[in-house]
Amino acid sequence: MKLRKYLKKLYRPRSLLDPTKNYIDLPRRLVEKYHNKIILDVGAGRQRWNYRVLTLDKFETADVRGDAGFLPVRSESTDLILSIAVLEHVPNPLTALGEMQRVLRPGGEIYIEVPFLQPFHGSPNDYYRVTLNGLRQWCQDFKEIKSGVCVGPGSAVAWLEIEYIRLWFGNIPLIGLVVELLFRIWTLPLKFLDRYLISRKNVDYLASAVYFYGRKQ
Repeated sequence: MKLRKYLKKLYRPRSLLDPTKNYIDLPRRLVEKYHNKIILDVGAGRQRWNYRVLTLDKFETADVRGDAGFLPVRSESTDLILSIAVLEHVPNPLTALGEMQRVLRPGGEIYIEVPFLQPFHGSPNDYYRVTLNGLRQWCQDFKEIKSGVCVGPGSAVAWLEIEYIRLWFGNIPLIGLVVELLFRIWTLPLKFLDRYLISRKNVDYLASAVYFYGRKQ
């Protein structure tokens, strides 16, 4: 039991043994850019960028308890919206994007991240995987400023390998945990090698996650 708790701590998101690494710092730069404006983080979970960012979540403790498909926010009242690893968990992502467009002021900006090649991860549900072209299509009502890959193919391979090992050994106490830990260490370099792949042509064909940054017209 103590080993399980220790390994779970090691595996926490953004820790060393987490299989993925995000190489885009654009959201942080946008938060700094809009430091004196209204920023809404839709589906923030337990994450908080800083005290100026208004968080909204349906399941976790947040400033506003609400659903991405029906935002309890006044129309044209927000300057920047962040939605990071959220739309895959929403039954109707186009409805959610329509709500985000509604609450943005004219000229307001939006930043979206979604998975492409990632295993199932329910929070509590998981519905979609999207290519970069698919994300652009979802966001066609916004004027695109920039889009691309935020989590590279090395992270995709690492996460898939770990989940594959879990299928074989996940139900074996202790041995399963040790084997998984060894594979996390084995695949660890892959996510750091993404730094050299993430800007290459066609890297989105094997990306773990993609992003869209746009403006309300």
